[in-house]
Amino acid sequence: MNLPSAQASCVVSLLDALRAYFRDISAAAPETEQADQVEWRLSCFDTGARYADYVEEHEFSLAGKRVLDVACAWGGHAIAFASRGASVFAADLNDHRFTSLKKFALTHGLRVSLSRGSCEQLPFATASFDVILALELVEHIATPELLASETWRVLRPGGICIVSTPARLPSVVWGEPHYNVKGLPLLPFPLQGWVATRLLGKSYPFPITRQYTMAAQVIAPFTSVGFEGHPIVRAHRLGQLHGTFLRPLIEQFFWSFIILRKPGNKESRK
Repeated sequence: MNLPSAQASCVVSLLDALRAYFRDISAAAPETEQADQVEWRLSCFDTGARYADYVEEHEFSLAGKRVLDVACAWGGHAIAFASRGASVFAADLNDHRFTSLKKFALTHGLRVSLSRGSCEQLPFATASFDVILALELVEHIATPELLASETWRVLRPGGICIVSTPARLPSVVWGEPHYNVKGLPLLPFPLQGWVATRLLGKSYPFPITRQYTMAAQVIAPFTSVGFEGHPIVRAHRLGQLHGTFLRPLIEQFFWSFIILRKPGNKESRK
C-alpha cells in the first residue's frame, strides 16, 4: 500500500518507538532470547498492519471504528489498528505488561483500552464492535463454539471478524508454527505434541487443542450461529492460481486468514 510521505514518516516513527518499547519489556528475558522476542512482537504489528490494510481496502475505513482484539498478547495487532484511528479494546487471559502497553498507547495518542478476560465469555455489550480480531487463537481454546457465539453477540450487523490459525498442509513444508518443526503435521495430531516435546526437546507455553486441515473446519462453528465465512489466500504464488478452477481447493487448504461477516448493512468505505 502506497502511503503519503507524511503518513509513511509517522509509521516509521511508530515502528522505531515500538522497537524501543519491545526491547524494554524484553529486557528481563535471557539475553539469548531477547532479540527473537523483539522481532516476534514487531512481526505482530506488521501482521496487524496487513489485516488493517485488507479491511480498509475491501470493507471500510477504520477511522472511528470500534475494534476488539480478543487475545491481544503484547499488543502488536491492537497498536496497528489503533494507528489507523480505530478505538481498540484489547483483552487477554494473561496480563502481558498491560500497564506498560497502556502508557505506550497514551504517549503516542493511540486509543487502546486493555482488560483481562476470556474470549469464551466476553465482558462487552451486545453489538458494540465493528471489527473483531481472533488471531492465532482457535487452535488453543477448549470450545470454539463459545467464541463463535460471543463474537456474534458483540459484533454489530455488517461487522466482520478476522480469524487466523495455521493451515495444516503449509505447516508440513514451512514448519509447525508452535514448535517450528518441519514435517511434524504429517503425524496424527495427538502424537505431534509428544514427539515435539519428548523426542525433540521443544516447548510451547500454551495448550494446543486442535489442528485444522480445511478452512471449512475453522468456519463451521461460526456459520452455525449465523456468520458468513470466506477463506482468504494472500500468498503471492498461490494468488497467481486464484482465478483458476483450483481456487476452491487453494482456499480450503492454503488459506492465509478467514473473514467472517455478520449479515447486515455493509457500510461503504469512507
